[in-house]
Amino acid sequence: MAPHAAHSEMWAGGYRPLGFVWNAWAKGYKLDVQASSDRASTHLSYTCVIAENSTREALIDAMKRRHTYAATRNILLDYRVHADGETWLQGDELEPGSLPEVWARIRGTGPLKQVVVVRDNRYVYAREPGASEFELRYRDESLTPGEHYYYVRVEQRDRNMAWSSPVWVTYKNAK
Repeated sequence: MAPHAAHSEMWAGGYRPLGFVWNAWAKGYKLDVQASSDRASTHLSYTCVIAENSTREALIDAMKRRHTYAATRNILLDYRVHADGETWLQGDELEPGSLPEVWARIRGTGPLKQVVVVRDNRYVYAREPGASEFELRYRDESLTPGEHYYYVRVEQRDRNMAWSSPVWVTYKNAK
């Protein structure tokens, strides 16, 4: 077995750090994330939609706005960005006048091994909560002008995972 094949088996869903979606985001594509089980592995992955209500119209609107996240178990991941007195959901785009704060509330199905904030395909924040619930607050003091994206990646001790859709931030120096 090739070394990369053995490594990919360690991760839920064959996670690879430099996967296809990272490449698409690096090229500027604004894609959300989703996960789905094939019929042989029912209930091993979920696409979660953050919508105003559970009507068909609200769900479709939320999916069009990229208000989704993916998980391999029933992990709750409420991820938002705060700036200039406003709040944006995962999948949104913003142009703040001040440094944005990444915020997430996570409730896992077991103890959380690691919670990571990724900016432009680089880990900029990581914690090992140990508990099944965690509230994340992170302000990126090293943010440079230009367009960037942030997303949150969660790994439980049992190797189940959740990952948010990005929030795209076009930052201009604060006045």
